[in-house]
Amino acid sequence: NLLFKESKYNNYIKIRLNKIPFIFNNLHKGNDWNVFKSKDMYKSIENLAISTGQPGLQAKAFIYRKDAQVLDYKKQILENDSRRSRISAIQKYITGRISRIGFLYGESPWRIIRLSSGIVLLFSLLYPAGQWLKPINGEVITYARVIEDPLLFLDLLYFSTLTFTTLGLGD
Repeated sequence: NLLFKESKYNNYIKIRLNKIPFIFNNLHKGNDWNVFKSKDMYKSIENLAISTGQPGLQAKAFIYRKDAQVLDYKKQILENDSRRSRISAIQKYITGRISRIGFLYGESPWRIIRLSSGIVLLFSLLYPAGQWLKPINGEVITYARVIEDPLLFLDLLYFSTLTFTTLGLGD
Protein backbone atom coordinates (compact mmCIF):
# COMPACT_ATOMS: atom_id res chain seq x y z
CA ASN A 1 0.00 0.00 0.00
CA LEU A 2 1.38 3.33 -1.08
CA LEU A 3 1.07 5.89 1.70
CA PHE A 4 0.33 9.56 1.04
CA LYS A 5 0.45 12.27 3.69
CA GLU A 6 -1.12 15.58 2.92
CA SER A 7 -0.51 18.62 5.06
CA LYS A 8 -3.34 21.12 5.63
CA TYR A 9 -0.89 23.99 5.44
CA ASN A 10 1.12 23.44 2.27
CA ASN A 11 -0.48 20.46 0.49
CA TYR A 12 2.90 18.72 0.52
CA ILE A 13 2.60 15.10 -0.47
CA LYS A 14 5.21 12.68 0.80
CA ILE A 15 5.52 9.16 -0.57
CA ARG A 16 7.40 6.49 1.32
CA LEU A 17 10.25 5.48 -0.97
CA ASN A 18 10.62 2.03 0.57
CA LYS A 19 7.17 1.02 -0.71
CA ILE A 20 7.99 1.41 -4.42
CA PRO A 21 9.97 -1.87 -4.83
CA PHE A 22 7.19 -3.68 -2.96
CA ILE A 23 4.60 -2.33 -5.40
CA PHE A 24 6.75 -3.20 -8.41
CA ASN A 25 7.36 -6.78 -7.26
CA ASN A 26 3.69 -7.37 -6.45
CA LEU A 27 2.45 -5.96 -9.75
CA HIS A 28 4.59 -8.41 -11.71
CA LYS A 29 3.92 -11.66 -9.86
CA GLY A 30 2.27 -14.57 -11.60
CA ASN A 31 1.07 -14.70 -15.19
CA ASP A 32 -0.91 -11.46 -15.16
CA TRP A 33 1.76 -8.80 -14.86
CA ASN A 34 -0.53 -5.74 -14.97
CA VAL A 35 2.23 -4.00 -16.92
CA PHE A 36 0.02 -1.22 -18.26
CA LYS A 37 -1.35 -0.42 -14.81
CA SER A 38 2.11 -0.33 -13.29
CA LYS A 39 3.51 1.91 -16.04
CA ASP A 40 0.63 4.34 -15.55
CA MET A 41 1.06 4.26 -11.79
CA TYR A 42 4.80 4.93 -12.00
CA LYS A 43 4.20 7.77 -14.45
CA SER A 44 1.73 9.28 -11.97
CA ILE A 45 4.29 8.93 -9.17
CA GLU A 46 6.90 10.59 -11.41
CA ASN A 47 4.61 13.55 -12.06
CA LEU A 48 3.69 13.79 -8.40
CA ALA A 49 7.36 13.71 -7.39
CA ILE A 50 8.20 16.44 -9.91
CA SER A 51 5.38 18.65 -8.64
CA THR A 52 6.42 18.16 -5.00
CA GLY A 53 10.15 18.60 -5.59
CA GLN A 54 11.31 15.06 -4.87
CA PRO A 55 13.91 14.23 -7.55
CA GLY A 56 14.99 11.00 -5.81
CA LEU A 57 11.46 9.64 -5.91
CA GLN A 58 11.02 10.80 -9.50
CA ALA A 59 14.19 8.94 -10.53
CA LYS A 60 13.10 5.73 -8.76
CA ALA A 61 9.64 5.85 -10.35
CA PHE A 62 11.22 6.46 -13.78
CA ILE A 63 13.50 3.44 -13.37
CA TYR A 64 10.63 1.20 -12.26
CA ARG A 65 8.48 2.43 -15.15
CA LYS A 66 11.26 1.55 -17.60
CA ASP A 67 11.65 -1.86 -15.90
CA ALA A 68 7.93 -2.44 -16.42
CA GLN A 69 8.37 -1.53 -20.10
CA VAL A 70 11.18 -4.10 -20.44
CA LEU A 71 8.90 -6.72 -18.83
CA ASP A 72 6.26 -5.77 -21.38
CA TYR A 73 8.76 -6.50 -24.18
CA LYS A 74 9.46 -9.89 -22.58
CA LYS A 75 5.73 -10.58 -22.48
CA GLN A 76 5.46 -9.60 -26.16
CA ILE A 77 8.25 -12.06 -27.05
CA LEU A 78 6.33 -14.88 -25.40
CA GLU A 79 2.87 -13.97 -26.74
CA ASN A 80 3.45 -12.74 -30.31
CA ASP A 81 2.77 -15.18 -33.12
CA SER A 82 4.25 -12.99 -35.83
CA ARG A 83 7.96 -13.53 -36.44
CA ARG A 84 8.49 -9.84 -37.25
CA SER A 85 6.77 -8.72 -34.03
CA ARG A 86 8.74 -11.22 -31.99
CA ILE A 87 12.08 -10.07 -33.50
CA SER A 88 11.16 -6.44 -32.81
CA ALA A 89 10.26 -7.30 -29.21
CA ILE A 90 13.53 -9.22 -28.78
CA GLN A 91 15.52 -6.22 -30.04
CA LYS A 92 13.66 -3.86 -27.71
CA TYR A 93 14.08 -6.25 -24.77
CA ILE A 94 17.84 -6.61 -25.33
CA THR A 95 18.26 -2.85 -25.75
CA GLY A 96 16.24 -2.26 -22.58
CA ARG A 97 18.28 -4.75 -20.57
CA ILE A 98 21.57 -3.25 -21.79
CA SER A 99 20.28 0.22 -20.95
CA ARG A 100 19.28 -0.93 -17.46
CA ILE A 101 22.51 -2.77 -16.70
CA GLY A 102 24.93 -0.35 -18.33
CA PHE A 103 23.38 3.04 -17.75
CA LEU A 104 20.41 2.64 -15.39
CA TYR A 105 18.36 4.25 -18.18
CA GLY A 106 20.58 7.35 -18.07
CA GLU A 107 19.92 7.99 -14.37
CA SER A 108 23.42 7.01 -13.26
CA PRO A 109 26.16 9.15 -14.83
CA TRP A 110 28.85 7.25 -12.88
CA ARG A 111 27.84 4.03 -14.61
CA ILE A 112 28.23 5.77 -17.96
CA ILE A 113 31.65 7.15 -16.96
CA ARG A 114 32.83 3.74 -15.71
CA LEU A 115 31.60 1.97 -18.84
CA SER A 116 33.24 4.57 -21.11
CA SER A 117 36.51 4.33 -19.21
CA GLY A 118 36.38 0.54 -19.44
CA ILE A 119 35.90 0.68 -23.21
CA VAL A 120 38.83 3.08 -23.60
CA LEU A 121 41.04 0.84 -21.45
CA LEU A 122 39.93 -2.31 -23.30
CA PHE A 123 40.86 -0.88 -26.67
CA SER A 124 44.16 0.42 -25.28
CA LEU A 125 44.95 -3.18 -24.45
CA LEU A 126 43.71 -4.48 -27.81
CA TYR A 127 45.74 -2.12 -30.04
CA PRO A 128 48.97 -4.12 -29.64
CA ALA A 129 47.17 -7.45 -30.26
CA GLY A 130 46.01 -6.31 -33.68
CA GLN A 131 49.11 -4.20 -34.32
CA TRP A 132 46.74 -1.38 -35.27
CA LEU A 133 48.82 1.51 -33.99
CA LYS A 134 51.91 2.75 -35.77
CA PRO A 135 53.13 6.19 -34.70
CA ILE A 136 54.54 8.49 -37.38
CA ASN A 137 58.21 7.64 -38.01
CA GLY A 138 58.03 4.65 -35.72
CA GLU A 139 57.36 0.94 -35.58
CA VAL A 140 54.08 -0.77 -34.84
CA ILE A 141 53.34 -0.89 -31.11
CA THR A 142 53.26 -4.49 -29.87
CA TYR A 143 53.07 -6.03 -26.41
CA ALA A 144 56.83 -6.70 -26.53
CA ARG A 145 57.51 -3.00 -27.15
CA VAL A 146 55.13 -1.99 -24.33
CA ILE A 147 56.97 -4.32 -21.94
CA GLU A 148 60.30 -2.79 -23.00
CA ASP A 149 59.00 0.77 -22.72
CA PRO A 150 55.95 1.02 -20.37
CA LEU A 151 55.44 4.67 -21.35
CA LEU A 152 54.13 3.41 -24.70
CA PHE A 153 50.98 2.37 -22.83
CA LEU A 154 50.24 6.07 -22.37
CA ASP A 155 50.31 6.40 -26.18
CA LEU A 156 47.88 3.50 -26.44
CA LEU A 157 45.62 5.11 -23.86
CA TYR A 158 45.87 8.48 -25.61
CA PHE A 159 44.94 7.11 -29.05
CA SER A 160 42.17 4.96 -27.60
CA THR A 161 40.68 8.03 -25.90
CA LEU A 162 40.93 10.06 -29.11
CA THR A 163 39.21 7.33 -31.08
CA PHE A 164 36.49 6.88 -28.45
CA THR A 165 35.73 10.59 -28.34
CA THR A 166 35.29 10.54 -32.14
CA LEU A 167 38.34 12.66 -32.81
CA GLY A 168 39.91 9.88 -34.85
CA LEU A 169 43.39 8.44 -34.62
CA GLY A 170 45.09 11.71 -33.77
CA ASP A 171 44.26 13.31 -37.12
